[in-house]
Amino acid sequence: METMRTMAGYGSSATADATWWQLRTVDEKAVRWLWPGRVPLGKVTLIVGDPGRGKSLLALDMAARVTRGAAWPDQAVGSAECGVGREEPRGVSAGEGQGDARVESGSAGVGPPEAALEPLDPAFAALCGVVEWPDAVPEARDAVRETGDSERGGGNAERGTPNPVGSVVLLSAEDDAGDTILPRLKAAGGDPERVIILNSLRRREDNTQLTFSLARDLPLLEGEMRARGDVRLVILDPVTAFLGGAHAQGNAEVRELLAPLRALAERRQAAVVGVSHLTKRAEAAVMYRTMGSLGFVAAARAVWAVGPDRQTPGRLLFLPVKCNLAGGVTGLAYRIVGSAADPSVPVLAWEPEAVTVTAEEAFNASPRRSLTPREEATAWLEGLLSAGPMGAKEVAELARAAGFSLTTLKRARRALGVMSFHERVGAPWMLRLAPEDAELFGDGPPETGGALAEPAPVAEAVGRP
Repeated sequence: METMRTMAGYGSSATADATWWQLRTVDEKAVRWLWPGRVPLGKVTLIVGDPGRGKSLLALDMAARVTRGAAWPDQAVGSAECGVGREEPRGVSAGEGQGDARVESGSAGVGPPEAALEPLDPAFAALCGVVEWPDAVPEARDAVRETGDSERGGGNAERGTPNPVGSVVLLSAEDDAGDTILPRLKAAGGDPERVIILNSLRRREDNTQLTFSLARDLPLLEGEMRARGDVRLVILDPVTAFLGGAHAQGNAEVRELLAPLRALAERRQAAVVGVSHLTKRAEAAVMYRTMGSLGFVAAARAVWAVGPDRQTPGRLLFLPVKCNLAGGVTGLAYRIVGSAADPSVPVLAWEPEAVTVTAEEAFNASPRRSLTPREEATAWLEGLLSAGPMGAKEVAELARAAGFSLTTLKRARRALGVMSFHERVGAPWMLRLAPEDAELFGDGPPETGGALAEPAPVAEAVGRP
């Protein structure tokens, strides 16, 4: 039974209304998945990792699969399901099957029971972009095979695809749509007509160009999702670029900012995937290395980390950090390779085997130890500037409030290679992280790009005359 109570006598909450429900009145429902066992619908998921490890490419790989209803890397489908009634294969693969190959028509529907599955011919599987299920996500595998409902990831009989076809909304603050996003999506087999990007956002009163803000512009995002009607995936790359001036370091502030985003994902039953970098604190747990506040990790129902396999050059790992809604989930592995049509355009080549190593084992470079004050300040400064440039004096004031001395802040700035600039002569000094030129095809760590502005003297850079 639902009851209404009005809050009174609690300061700023004096005019708020609260709705209280008895738990027995809540309708029980199953978790719905975009990528079974890995990326839930109606929830926020994070993909985190160092630059140059293919995070954005992985997000585009997901987008391509959604726009075609293609199989996920660890999802087995019967051969009759792949490319049914199509002139081109409907699966998404790492640069394969992009030519003039033809697939014979067959019966559509959900994959057969496990006992009836026959091994796929390797060449045909590569063409269709599907692999046999590893033992990575048994619960999700069974849910897909036992359920004919497309809402549970069962397939789309009308289109003859392993999964439901949907649209994708992509908000990217780092990659150019024409020379990066479009060619990579097409190389991955995606349908550009089903990917929506924000062309421009301007203030009405003076036509000033604006950056999309989660705090201000969610109604615009929901309006586009409602207009499309079939949006299954929203990508924020990187999520810290869309905070609207909020500091990424404050847990409470980040949680408050992400709460409406979580509610939007729930209302529209779409998966929201945020991409984020990791800080350089190799001694800390991966969960605590997510760029900015731990509030991002807390708000997400699933967090996945990507990084190099130290045992095999060129091999990258996709490992669970947090999976609240699926138990027993293991990781996957992939490589970044050139596409078949254009070797200069990278795509992902997934491996079928499950990866059982943990993110902690794979990505922590050294044993745990207490951080030095400089290391703590370096991680703090990196997270602070991850959302964008800030005034040098403001950074200095926040550092003092956080307990860091001016000397420690200077050392942290040098360690990060933080750049200083001002927009015009006489304007206040600003600080920003050095640009990173991610090297997608290399096996080694990415190199830091050149400075966009000459560093000011250290004293000036932290706001001292």
